Amino acid sequence: MDSEGMTTLAVDTTVKSNKKKKNQHRPAPPDEDLQPLISYYWHLGLTDQQVTDHCMDHFDKTVYGLRHFISQFLNIVEREDVEKRKRKKFKRKIIGIPLITQSDPGSENYGIANCHTVTRQRLDPTLEGSLQHKWMQGHGSNVKPEIAWSLLRHQWTPGFETVLDFGLNNGLYKSTDPLEKLVFRWLAIPWLQLELDSWVKRFNSSKRRADRGKILPNQIPDLIAAKPHMFGVHDYKVIIPPPLFDEMQAKWAPTTDQVFQLVPPNFGDKA
Repeated sequence: MDSEGMTTLAVDTTVKSNKKKKNQHRPAPPDEDLQPLISYYWHLGLTDQQVTDHCMDHFDKTVYGLRHFISQFLNIVEREDVEKRKRKKFKRKIIGIPLITQSDPGSENYGIANCHTVTRQRLDPTLEGSLQHKWMQGHGSNVKPEIAWSLLRHQWTPGFETVLDFGLNNGLYKSTDPLEKLVFRWLAIPWLQLELDSWVKRFNSSKRRADRGKILPNQIPDLIAAKPHMFGVHDYKVIIPPPLFDEMQAKWAPTTDQVFQLVPPNFGDKA
């Protein structure tokens, strides 16, 4: 559904409301800001009223109101193109980082530890000389990431291993051929990354089963992370200015780094 259709729906609703009582409702938030939020929260399985409540958390309630047209909007969008709506992404306007990060010891995590530490020190000079990262020693000590990795290995990995093994075992791909190896990297890695991103999105937007043995919230992870106060937990994220985030990304994860190049540039250009 395009913004023009959304605007028309909003205008029609305004006219009807004004006929009943002048200035009965505050104006709705801008369409370009409201539409992605409606789609995002609705795809988390929330009711129309819950979608309304969550959407308004992103706007000044003394300035804006949300008229009762969410269900109409969703019905129109679903009828026209459900799949297109599912691919819309939630636009986050605030960047936050954790107070402290943790990981297993390993050189692949040095960049994360250093980037996070420098960012925290820039925001709070009193942290100068400290490491805002905790190295977890011993098997199972890094519990949360270990559990997430285990779930990924059991739920996501086997199917893709089967597909790749089929090609290898049936002569469709020769790992010893340099050209075929480059073609494989150029095609397969982006495909796997896309499928992995999709799995992560589903995982983080799915409600957890209730477990009396756990004291942590068992609702939708994305909602818990975005609005911890609604679930009786504290928010320890540190808000950082987008320019600082861009600066740290340019320093610690530049797009020109070889790690982001699937294939040599000359092959990529020809491919």
